[in-house]
Amino acid sequence: MKLFAHMVLFVLALPAYGSAYFVAPDGRDMNPGTMEKPFATLRRAQEALRQKRGEVFLRGGTYHLSAPLVFNAEDSGMKESPVIFQAYQNEQPVISGGVKLGKLDDYYKDDITGRPLWLKVKSRRFGHSFFVALRGAKPSGDNVVVAFEKNVIKQAPLADHNGPLTTDEDAQLERYYGTAT
Repeated sequence: MKLFAHMVLFVLALPAYGSAYFVAPDGRDMNPGTMEKPFATLRRAQEALRQKRGEVFLRGGTYHLSAPLVFNAEDSGMKESPVIFQAYQNEQPVISGGVKLGKLDDYYKDDITGRPLWLKVKSRRFGHSFFVALRGAKPSGDNVVVAFEKNVIKQAPLADHNGPLTTDEDAQLERYYGTAT
């Protein structure tokens, strides 16, 4: 009888500890947020936590934020039901405030040093290819974070250029991005 009473107390106490929600870059926000059917965005996990407190497990990959993710008092946990965002096991999630520009179309190297200088990015959204300077760029998982804002990149010269760059075209890009040495 004591065992039964302890089991009932344990089951009743489970909701106080909250739920486990899962988020994965290939998830869908229409999913229930389970391990098998994870959410796609941190914002969706935040909404679920506001309904029922718990832990959020982020699967490995890059999460691109299209807008700031703001936490307020509504998102605070309590001692008996904390709100926790954490990586799932040994996976490495990356939360990026950068904007995804598009898909890598090509890259251009310096003829003398062989060092990559330019990325050519094909944008589905704008239907054009853009040259992006690699100076100041940093790798981030499967992505490259560049040192220029989207509106600067969209106005770069030589959109939709094909083939090798001439010396004059290279100089034009260097002047535009301020990367001339």
